[in-house]
Amino acid sequence: MSNAKGNAWEGYGGPVRLDKYHLDGIDPALDDCCRREVESNRVYNALTSTLSRHDVTVLAERRRRHVLHDMSFGSGCRCTYDPNSDGGEYRALIELRETLKKEEAEGDEEDDEDEKEVEEADDDDSDDEFDYLLDEDLPNENDLEERRRAELEFSMLRQETAIFHGFGVHRQMHPNRVLKAAGLGSKARHPPAAAVLHLLDPDSMKSATLDLILEDLAKAYKGTKFLRSGGRSTLLLDADLASTSLPNIKPDDDMPCLVCIHGGDVISICPRLEGLTEENRALPAAVRHWLDRSHVLIENTPAFDELCHIRPEEDALLDHMRVAKEPEIERFDCGVPNCNKTFSHEHIGIGNEEQKGLVLSEETVLGTSETPPTKL
Repeated sequence: MSNAKGNAWEGYGGPVRLDKYHLDGIDPALDDCCRREVESNRVYNALTSTLSRHDVTVLAERRRRHVLHDMSFGSGCRCTYDPNSDGGEYRALIELRETLKKEEAEGDEEDDEDEKEVEEADDDDSDDEFDYLLDEDLPNENDLEERRRAELEFSMLRQETAIFHGFGVHRQMHPNRVLKAAGLGSKARHPPAAAVLHLLDPDSMKSATLDLILEDLAKAYKGTKFLRSGGRSTLLLDADLASTSLPNIKPDDDMPCLVCIHGGDVISICPRLEGLTEENRALPAAVRHWLDRSHVLIENTPAFDELCHIRPEEDALLDHMRVAKEPEIERFDCGVPNCNKTFSHEHIGIGNEEQKGLVLSEETVLGTSETPPTKL
């Protein structure tokens, strides 16, 4: 890794920019040595944050700790999904998938017959004349393979992490959580840059065909979060947030509905999917054009710091809370406050419910005690 111009660190996958740091706000009354120490600390913090952001080990460790693997759609980060409520599909979508599978199976049988005919016609062709290209060794072949492998592994890790946080996929969420997950409301700490929310009708073929289109768009535009949930249930269960963010949508008349959200603000709404359907089916070209004009289609995947809402300081606090507490030592109850002795004892001159505070008990003085007095 070599330092290039403009604070660009060359590494796998191209130039990596250092985090910016500034030297403003330093007390002018500080001595030169103290000022240099403050400046060096800021430079060190910027370099450390940059390295941690591109450290594959750190990304893999955080993914291992926070990813939930027992969800209906696979795996997801616990900062984004609730394993007890998120996921699943509705009736119209399930029926449409089954119909498409049957049609695809019938089409595959016809394609297999055509492929057999093509293979028989191509058996006479040979590529032996190009075999000499495979025999030549490239310079530093092993080094290039290792770099390429490391680059591919890092790219796969980033892509998988984005999927765990709802980018690159189209997920169904609980009606009471979907509005906040889309970035609506003042309590949303990190709203996504762009989100597409489908308030569906579980019995509508329009909703089912639209969700299949959104699933394909989610794979192409990995910087946009695609979500869906029951429209009527969402507006009724989260009525306070819906009344402020989506006041013009009526739960009984406007379903299904498509909502575009940019940075936590509602940009456009399409009630009843007007202009996006034909013969009770959504049109892929019309849906993509409408989303593109709403400026919510982003191709680049967000940085990891923008994906996970669990901050490193929260991780440290969680680790501290998970540390087993030291077992408390049992103390002997003598009735005296702030006494931490563990063995049986009495305090002379202090009488309470637990002890009398006498050197010799009354029975010993009167001679009525069966136990002989202890010799001092």
